[in-house]
Amino acid sequence: MGIGVVLLMLAVVGAAAAAIGSAILAGTTARLTQRVGPGRSRAILFAALLPFASLVWVGAVFVFQWAVNDEVFGRDPGLGDGWYCPLPNGYSILMIDTMDTADIYNPRTQLPDSVVAQDDTVARVTRLQLAGPSMLGMTEDGRHFLLDTRTGRVRYFAGLGEFNAAARSLGIAPNLVPAADIYFDNRLSWFDFAALALLVVPPGVAGVWGLLWILRLRRQAR
Repeated sequence: MGIGVVLLMLAVVGAAAAAIGSAILAGTTARLTQRVGPGRSRAILFAALLPFASLVWVGAVFVFQWAVNDEVFGRDPGLGDGWYCPLPNGYSILMIDTMDTADIYNPRTQLPDSVVAQDDTVARVTRLQLAGPSMLGMTEDGRHFLLDTRTGRVRYFAGLGEFNAAARSLGIAPNLVPAADIYFDNRLSWFDFAALALLVVPPGVAGVWGLLWILRLRRQAR
């Protein structure tokens, strides 16, 4: 499912949730401020608008983190049918439509916004292991490979024994895991946590401020 369709669906669900939240917050505020005179209508209006303002804020923060993650950090936005992120050895991993297989590539030797088959790229990887500058893995057709990320050289092996011997000659104990596990181990960065804080803190502060406003109005009405 493309990211545009996902965003449209989330926008519809978000708008419905905001409408429900608006009705609940406005009704609760009206009930809590029944005996309040001045300021009551503004407090109710604030409560009614808060869910919609929060929805707009969430959308703006998502677009912001999408742009920064993609353009600066080479990471996917977290939605859609494409998942990609850099790996510690300078290579990147890409999965499209399914997480069963991944492409391993060097972004420095690829054209912007594209990944094409070339000598330093391994396609349809099902299992993978990172070992310093070396990458070990297995492709969808059952071939094992060893990639030197410093030179971009990929060696394919006819049998498992030959592959294990080559790995041991480099001091590596083969321990292949699903390629998706490597993606999840490397997808998040400090920026994602900063974006999450930016996402939730301002609406949370606004909600607390609104609650304190209601309490102040109730004290004044006594």
